[in-house]
Amino acid sequence: MKALKIILVVATLVALIFVLFKEQIKSLFTSDSTKADTIFKKVSGSTPSSSPSREQIKSPSPVKDAGHISAVAVNNPMNIRAVSKNNWKGKITKEGEAFESFDRLVNGVRAGAKLVQNYFKLHGLKTIEKIIYRYAPPAENDTESYIQLAEDETGYKRDAELKPDKETIFALCKAMCKMENAYNLEKEVFDEAWELI
Repeated sequence: MKALKIILVVATLVALIFVLFKEQIKSLFTSDSTKADTIFKKVSGSTPSSSPSREQIKSPSPVKDAGHISAVAVNNPMNIRAVSKNNWKGKITKEGEAFESFDRLVNGVRAGAKLVQNYFKLHGLKTIEKIIYRYAPPAENDTESYIQLAEDETGYKRDAELKPDKETIFALCKAMCKMENAYNLEKEVFDEAWELI
């Protein structure tokens, strides 16, 4: 009798998980390699072999799998690498973590916007191509797919010289959030982050 109760509880939990995560579970069994790459990226933090389509990009819920917590769960939707000397506003990164963690989403977005702004102002990087090659180098990423997604999302050509104004940096950060975590950066969040720079 006790074993039957345990089986019923487990079956109920499995059914509940299926109902709550139906779309994610369905996408795990798809033959579409782009969707599989997008899921792999969410779970592993690695860049997929090709960029996801607009239909596949949704604001994800935090993903925790195999010891990896998604960058969105730690308020770092641009996957900014942890550097001990960077004293970002709201930084709560623990020693030894590969990526930064922030106390609030707005502080993670602020750090990303500041980083992109610094690429313009301190490093003289003024095109999508140059910014993305520095941010997501080919040794670790599919940089060409990243550039293509940034072009598609922003409407700017890869070699067009850009200005480091709020509108341009928002467009770049929004594209980078999509590529890094399939995260849809909202304008209101960016506006609040921009005010903190």
